[in-house]
Amino acid sequence: MDTLTEIQAIQDTLKSIRCRIIPTSFEADDSALSGFPLHPLSRWDSCAQALSELNPHGVMMRLPLFWQLEVLLWYASRSVRAPVFLNDPENMPVGAAALQLGGMDTVVTEQRDASTFADFVKKENGELPEKWIIVHRAQDRWDMPASLSGCKIAQEVHLFPGLPILSQCAVLMGERSDIPRFHITRGNRYEYDSKVFETASKDEIPSFRLNIPPITTSEVCSCGDSVYTQTI
Repeated sequence: MDTLTEIQAIQDTLKSIRCRIIPTSFEADDSALSGFPLHPLSRWDSCAQALSELNPHGVMMRLPLFWQLEVLLWYASRSVRAPVFLNDPENMPVGAAALQLGGMDTVVTEQRDASTFADFVKKENGELPEKWIIVHRAQDRWDMPASLSGCKIAQEVHLFPGLPILSQCAVLMGERSDIPRFHITRGNRYEYDSKVFETASKDEIPSFRLNIPPITTSEVCSCGDSVYTQTI
């Protein structure tokens, strides 16, 4: 069963399942938009892990509000006792001011926004915030803006907004490479031969076997987990 079939099969029962629902597309006008269930107590654990390494004073979220990640980011930020500031991605002047005057020192945004916002902030403030969490859309190229090369960066790959399939440990976060490397997010499985990502089941939430873009494994990280890169 492919990803689309699996997701469509559960749409009629979503309303009777106690769950958090995230969109299956990054775009609100996607004609194939559906809902995907997460356990109601699910958290953005990979983000919390990244924040624990970055040790932020304040976290600014520039992810589209349609993605509905505000609550999950709030829990992740609370775990490191940092406040969250929501910045509409289209309102870069307010974002730059929050970085300069509002105590925010860490930016959570997507790869498509990072370069444009970094250029704007550098022009307005004269310097960039040191810490970033970058979300890549799974279907995009997972390239990093050259302008962030001197920053501390944690990267993730999401299949849907709020469903990270790949993330980085402290070792991979510390690498300086044009080709980012990742681990499969904790609690999930990846079948390399069939290229299927399998989520864990919990209570009323079933396990899903989802097709993801091709990834290549090369070695085992010093943390003990397998390392993956995007197959180009």
